[in-house]
Amino acid sequence: PATGHQEIYTGGTPGTAFQKYESPSGTWSGYVNLSGDVENRPCAVYNPGSGNLEVYAKGSTGVVEEDAWVPSTGWTGWKSLGGSTIQGSPACIYDPLSGSLEIYETGSTGTVFEDYWRPGPAGWSGWKNLGATLSGGPAAVYDPATRSLEVWGTGTNGTEWQDSWTPAGGWSGWQNMGGEIGRASCRERV
Repeated sequence: PATGHQEIYTGGTPGTAFQKYESPSGTWSGYVNLSGDVENRPCAVYNPGSGNLEVYAKGSTGVVEEDAWVPSTGWTGWKSLGGSTIQGSPACIYDPLSGSLEIYETGSTGTVFEDYWRPGPAGWSGWKNLGATLSGGPAAVYDPATRSLEVWGTGTNGTEWQDSWTPAGGWSGWQNMGGEIGRASCRERV
């Protein structure tokens, strides 16, 4: 909303992240090197509370790193969010009910972790174990119809697993959705 741009983020070689954007007139920029030393593909989310664009990726040290574009100053540079070494790429979403940014990752042993940032002095919550054993990074989506946060992933047996959080009930617990798939992929519902 700040610029009217449509944004694309991708991992590049050798281990840097790139941004490309389309202006409201329909003109695409060239690829912008966001520097850093990241692996796999980044996830990105817009924070309407701050107006920032937030990008998260697995850093060269194996943990999640964050870079943010702030309207008044530009890119902040990559910062580690700590936690355990992850496999795959992190997933990120914005929760409009709490105003929080939610990050989900799969640790090196397959365990799913959550870290969230809330406005105010609290900042980042610290990584919390959500259980489950996935093979690869998770996918996440906010469902406005149910006001739930949903996390999806492929279990080590190749089937789809899902956990959801609602304001009234908290986390539901992982449910096997069946089927045989590759990596989970979600897009925000509108």
